[in-house]
Amino acid sequence: MEANVQNFLIKPYNDEVVFREITKAMANPWRSGHFEEEAPFWRTMGYERGQLHERLAHGRKSAEAAPSVLLAWSEAQGTVELLEEIAALLANAEAAGARGIVEALGAVEAARKAEQWSLIPRLMEPLKFGARLIEHRLEPTIVCEGFLTEAEVATEAKEKAYAEWIDAPREGRCPVMKREHLEQQVDALPGCPVIDSAAASFQMTANGHPSCINPLMDLVARDPGLSVQMLIAANQAHSNRDDDWGIEDAKLAVGQLGEKRLAAQGRGLITISKSVMDVPPGFNWSEYWIFQRGVARIAQEICR
Repeated sequence: MEANVQNFLIKPYNDEVVFREITKAMANPWRSGHFEEEAPFWRTMGYERGQLHERLAHGRKSAEAAPSVLLAWSEAQGTVELLEEIAALLANAEAAGARGIVEALGAVEAARKAEQWSLIPRLMEPLKFGARLIEHRLEPTIVCEGFLTEAEVATEAKEKAYAEWIDAPREGRCPVMKREHLEQQVDALPGCPVIDSAAASFQMTANGHPSCINPLMDLVARDPGLSVQMLIAANQAHSNRDDDWGIEDAKLAVGQLGEKRLAAQGRGLITISKSVMDVPPGFNWSEYWIFQRGVARIAQEICR
């Protein structure tokens, strides 16, 4: 509790207790701990609800302005005029119930009293972060810089790009990409993209020094992306064949490549996520896989 954790559980515990704590944490996220609870606070201070938000907005501006003031203050080693400005910043933060800003300014005040002027510049980041906290508090739909992990940032960018394509027909923005541009991108690919789960299965099997390549043959024959990539690799490896037909069977391609080449192919696969195939209302990778398999079987039957 001294480390400011929200709660802790002692073994033995049951799942219901764990999920109850998760629900509480989601309902009262960590950012809320940097502010006074709104309703009791504005009543205690005699504000209207709107007035508290005005105070918070003013506190945000003060926090954003604070770094330049504090840097000048530390360079001048605490002139009286700047000391008054710092006191005003602290008063604004306290009046707005912005605990995070109050704590950050408290650290500055402690450094001032100890005349540790060199520490002041290092205390700027908490103030900048406090300003972002207030911005998010006033407008929860805004996700401020520094509040997301790298994975969340990547997911957000992916969803934005996804929406760009999915919403295009309804918004009359088609074609989203010109055919010539698409063909250029496809031609530039060093291989055929393979769904990540299929690629992982292939890599695990190919790198495991299998005593028999039949499992690899079956795996490749079941997946369209792997089939294409192995056919490309096998025909490139045997480009000096005398006949004009080349290798057309995916299982034969696996047999022709051999263990070392198969392992190398596994390491060099271009992978894509299944999620890129999720197109509402009912299209996904499984549906596309069935469609591709159907086309392939019809093509095989026609060739026979």
